Order: sequence, then structure tokens, then C-alpha cells
Amino acid sequence: MRGSTWVVACTLGCAVAACGGRSARQESSGAGAERGGSSGGGITSGGTTSGGSSSGGRGGSGATAGTSMGGVGIGGGSGDAGNTGGEAGAADTPTEASRLAAGSAHTCAVWPDRTVRCWGRNDRGQLGDGTTVSHVAPEPVAGLRDVVQISAGVSQTCVLIADGSVHCWGWDEWGALGDGEASYAPQPVPTAVVGLADAVQISLGNYHSCAVLRDGTARCWGLNRSSELGDGTTVMRASPIEVAGLEGVVEIAAGQDFTCALLQDGTVRFWGAAFDVFGQLDTTPVIVPGLDDVVALDAGASNVCARRAGGGVHCWGDSAPIAPAPIEVPELRDAVQVATGGSACGRYASGEIRCLGVWNPLVGPVRGAVELAVGFQHACVRLEDESFRCWGYNSDGQATAGGCCHGGLCGIPDGVACGDAGTCAAQWCSGCGGEGEPCCDRARAAEERCRPEAPLCEFETCTSCGGVGEPCCEGSSCETGAVCFENRCSTPGEPGAPCLPGDVCRGGCCVLAEHSDRVCVAIGAPCPGTGGAGLCDAAGSCGGCGAGGEPCCRTESTRIELYCSAPGVACDAGVCGAAP
Repeated sequence: MRGSTWVVACTLGCAVAACGGRSARQESSGAGAERGGSSGGGITSGGTTSGGSSSGGRGGSGATAGTSMGGVGIGGGSGDAGNTGGEAGAADTPTEASRLAAGSAHTCAVWPDRTVRCWGRNDRGQLGDGTTVSHVAPEPVAGLRDVVQISAGVSQTCVLIADGSVHCWGWDEWGALGDGEASYAPQPVPTAVVGLADAVQISLGNYHSCAVLRDGTARCWGLNRSSELGDGTTVMRASPIEVAGLEGVVEIAAGQDFTCALLQDGTVRFWGAAFDVFGQLDTTPVIVPGLDDVVALDAGASNVCARRAGGGVHCWGDSAPIAPAPIEVPELRDAVQVATGGSACGRYASGEIRCLGVWNPLVGPVRGAVELAVGFQHACVRLEDESFRCWGYNSDGQATAGGCCHGGLCGIPDGVACGDAGTCAAQWCSGCGGEGEPCCDRARAAEERCRPEAPLCEFETCTSCGGVGEPCCEGSSCETGAVCFENRCSTPGEPGAPCLPGDVCRGGCCVLAEHSDRVCVAIGAPCPGTGGAGLCDAAGSCGGCGAGGEPCCRTESTRIELYCSAPGVACDAGVCGAAP
């Protein structure tokens, strides 16, 4: 990973089906080539788009035919160019695989009615609901309709509209929202990217964004410290700038501080902060060696994966897999979709998900999965029934998806079984989270694994906390009047609790325990340092030590200390005398 912290290092750049956006491949002729026949950048091998099958090659730019969700093409036309065996058409809109996006700690999805809902962290307005309040359930993004693709970055989100315009929201840093300004403030509602009216695919990096236009050129905007905008400079751009010398683009993929593009001929171009294969900062696009039959491309925080025509997958970068140049990744071979973020994952026709990287090496079959999105430390799939399942880090509810969590998966809807933990209802599985029940699987957000009536997860069991005699709650908190001592809540001055000011106990002896804490011992209980023979009496003496005129008591900890148990008595030269 690049960067010193995970927040900075986590370009989700196309952490979705997104990064590359999964636009359907264009072809200069109607031949039914393998590249032309794969839809969605290879989301469904050989497959179908939501607008129809793509058995033929995609037409070149110039006409209005195209496919998208529901079969409506950007720029006007409904059409099924793929069904006609190669009828001429412009770059298609992204397929349904672009309907899910995973950011640093937030997740967004395009609903079947082409509106957008988001959940997770919202401290910088990245959920687009007009607030900066985080939430674990999907909430609508204000004022959006006819959305055909979505992509998420660290703290910003963008969508492609059916008319070819692009709208963004979130943290407006370094011009990442493309609205012509860099306010360095949250923008919690969508705003239009200036100067874009014919985009066909988008992708977000850390703090820069890119779009492919209908004519096969590309535009980028935002941070440009590493020349990730590809305009030959390192100048920040708050509005789109053309990528130098790039034509015939069918898919673009933005990473942390670099960008890649897939061209019509199956080759890949790279610019920005270079991996070792390039050895220098590339301010304009350069060809990636050894790749000439790529059908889909995806970039994560600091890695890139390319799915090839024969089913192979080649990846390179600074995170799993770590490689300075494209190498074949056998674990991802024959995946029908490859998505990258904090690691690289593949989705297979069987429903199996395979991931590289230590944070989530493998997730088993997920029935009915039609799309995969990978964030920095969480991932989600969209199912055939339009519900979601997510897994991984859930600090802000980014993996909760408004459902229950169990068995490593979140997003289980109401009324659906939680495996051996009952049935999901109101984001809680019925067989976990209650008093004496097993802790739920990261239900809701972060460590909230138990219900309010038994909020502490201790030894994987939910229990009440905070009351006198109960375990301390999170943050060592106790109810009013009680204090947390040795992880239990107690009342000062009572046996087993800290002494009151002046070394006073409510009946008993104030003794010196380990770590220099003075605690109360009940009358009749043995005092530390007496070998069990010295019992606390009503006068505050520990049976031969601790009272005025008696020898000082000795602690039994690894650090021997002397103390007096009677109130107002100090140890002086080994003898308890008058108060100092």
C-alpha cells in the first residue's frame, strides 16, 4: 500500500465494478471477436448486458445505438447493437456491473429505478443525502434519477447519468468533484461536473476522477501531483482536462495516484505514479508491455488487474499480488468479474468469490451474486433479488447494508434466516445479541454486536454492564455514582472498590493493592501482606499491622510497598504513626 495510513492509501478508485466502470467493449468492426463478445468488460463471460446479449462485436464511435440498464443508450437511442452481429454504434453505456461502488468506508448502489442509495461513513458528505451524518442503512441520494453507472473514491462519489452528464458529491478536495472549484469542504449533494455532456464511463481514484467520452477520448480532473490526470503536467485541475494523445478508449480505471485505460485493440495505457515496470513518473500515457488481448480492466489502491480474452488474469502493483509488471494470477483465472480495492477479488459463475490479500483471503459461494465491488477493507456483492451481502471491516456500517450480520456476511434482509442465529429482524438476528446470547457478527456498525439491554460482548457472550457489580461498559464507563475498577463497576468506599478521599472506607480497611491503588477490604477479610493471618477489623487495623503504633503492612505485589490501613495514619520508618 502507498501512504502512511490506510485512509490516505485507500484509493478505491474503482473499487467497484466500478473502477473501470465496466463499460462494454467497443470494436471497430462488427466481427464477433471474443473481445467484442464479452459484455461489461467481462462481467459475464461471453455474456449478456441488461439491454440484450452482446454476441456480436461492438460498433465504433459515431452512432447513437448502445446498451445500458433497460437497454437505453446514452445520447438518445435505445438499441441492442450486440444482437445484430456488429451493427455500428457508439461506446455503450456501462452494464449493470457498474451499479455497485465501494469507497474507503462507504458503499453506494444504483437501485432498479435508477436512483442511488448509499450507506456507511458520511463525515465528508460522501453519502450525498444532504448531511454529514453516517448511517448503516441505504438512504437515497438527493435529486438523482436515470443513473446508469456509479463509482466511489476515498471520500467522494460520482454517477453517470443517461444523458452523458456526470454528477459528484463528497469531499471537494483538489478539485475532485470537477465542479470548477476546490472548496476543501464537504459537498453533501450531487453537483454537475462542468463541461461533460457525452461521457460513457467513469472511474474514481483517491482524489482524482476520469471519464471516457463517446468519441473514445478521455477526460480527468482533480489532484495531479503524480500526473495521474495524464495531461503532461502536475497541475491540479478542478474541471476536466483531456488526457494527452489518447484515442480509442473503451474503459478507464483510476487508482490511488495513477490511471489506466483499455483501448479498442486490447492494449492498455498507464500514466501517473509508476510501478517498477515503468521506472519513472509517466506524465502522459505509456503502453503496458505484454498485454494485447485485454477485455476488462480494474484498478484499486495500488494495484491493477486485467482480464484477458482467454480467461487469464494478469495483475501488477504494490498490493496483492505484489509485482512490478503484469503477472498471471492463477487464483483468478476464469473469473467472470475481477474487482480490485485493498485486494483483488474474482467472481465466478458458480457464485464463488476468491480474494487475494491478508484481510480477506477467501469467501465461499454466495448464491445469486451478479456483481462484486471491493473497497479498501470491505467488499459487497449484489444478488439477483437486488439485495446485498457484504463482508470485511465495518467501522462505519459500510458493510451492514441495512441488514443483519452473521457467519462473516452482512446485509441479510428482514425475514431471512441468519444461519444458526435465528431470523433477521430490524438489523438483528433473533438468536444473538440478547442477555446471555452469543454476540452477533458485527451487527450494525463497528463493535456494536449486542443489543442495548445487554451491550457488552464479553467472552463472545452479550451481557448487561455498567451497574454495581457488573462489568464496565465500553470506554470503562459505569452508571452514575459507580467507578470502573479492575473492569468491574463498584461504589467508592465499599469493599472491593477504591477508597474514598482521605483513605476512608464505609466499614473496613483501606489497603494498598497492586499498581499503587488503595482499595477497601471488608471487615473480616484478609489484608495484603499479612499472609492471610491479618484480618481487617472494625478499627481499620489489619490484625497486627496498619493501625497507629503498629508496623506498616507490606504489599504482596512484585513491587513491595508499605502502607497503613487506618484512616489518617501514615507509615513512617516502618511504623504507622500520626498523619503527616
